[in-house]
Amino acid sequence: MSVFTIVAIGILGAVLALTVRQIRPEAGLMIGLAAGILVLLLSLAEFSGVLDALSELAMRYGIPTAYVGVLVKIIGIAYLVQFGAQVCKDAGESAIATRVEMGGRILILSMTLPAAISAVKAAAELLQEAAP
Repeated sequence: MSVFTIVAIGILGAVLALTVRQIRPEAGLMIGLAAGILVLLLSLAEFSGVLDALSELAMRYGIPTAYVGVLVKIIGIAYLVQFGAQVCKDAGESAIATRVEMGGRILILSMTLPAAISAVKAAAELLQEAAP
């Protein structure tokens, strides 16, 4: 997908939302949300190349594919949380946006915890082997 297409949809959606928002605020919010979702979906098509590159690196360096899966899920959570929080802010609900962001951080922390524990265990084993 061309960056020009994505930018054009974003600008068109913003102008349309601003115009309609003056007459019907709820409709303006829906137009902005629809434009954002469309841009997100068009951008996801390019994400397959990133997944292929990450999988290739994991195979080349012997990284378990489970770690790559966790990384992809974390990236997905981060993008979705940011999108959801921004929609809440656009609707004038900054307190809800803050809670959405906090929920996303907690989900990311819970997903990374097993990998962090594995890394600490591996480091401890290396230190025990190196000790006389």
